[in-house]
Amino acid sequence: MRNLLYRFLAYLIAGFAGGAAVWLFFQVPAGGWETGVVFLIAATGLLAAAYLLRTAGGAPVHGIRTNPAWSIMATDMVCIIAAATAMFFIVDGFSERLGGPRAMVADPLASDVIAFMFVPSALILAWFVAQSGSQSVAVDSDGVVVTGPFGVETFGWNEIEGFRADSQYVPVSRAGMAVPRHLRTNLQVIAGDGRTVSVYQPGLARDRRLILSALKDHAPKDLQQDLADIEAAWL
Repeated sequence: MRNLLYRFLAYLIAGFAGGAAVWLFFQVPAGGWETGVVFLIAATGLLAAAYLLRTAGGAPVHGIRTNPAWSIMATDMVCIIAAATAMFFIVDGFSERLGGPRAMVADPLASDVIAFMFVPSALILAWFVAQSGSQSVAVDSDGVVVTGPFGVETFGWNEIEGFRADSQYVPVSRAGMAVPRHLRTNLQVIAGDGRTVSVYQPGLARDRRLILSALKDHAPKDLQQDLADIEAAWL
């Protein structure tokens, strides 16, 4: 939970500081002391975000990570840039209404929509990155252990009824309509007691092969066909 909370706060702080700083950069005289204030705001926000992301850490790694650390860092940077861009439009849209400089982007509806969606979107992005980026899988002769930001799930081979490829979709806009788009195919571990856990599809083919190889080496014969089906979906 700390991973999610700190990442969420990092996106909010970095987004606010970055977006506000970019907007101010276009408003203040070039070369004056105001420019220094702009860079100070941006630097403070980014340093605070970096500290939060570093402090957030992640779940303990046991076995094979579903995503390498550099991939998570790159995703965090993309999310921060998206948050800063959104905050730029929010500040720009509300400045004129609050008696400040005239808006550079003359579309008040856009700033209203972005302002309404800013916090929920940051939370969704933080949840997605924390959930899929802090997961690891350990496989041995005893069973499968899936470690994530919200806990550890342990399955003995005698408890596992099967594996299943579970396609995950996200809504995207096409011609003004929301349509599902395939995001990834996860590996579901299904236990006889009703428990299920999803191993999120690794971004790198190398990691997908490592996980599948470990599972095929240790899984009983009656589970091999399930793994073959997942191999076809993953590779």
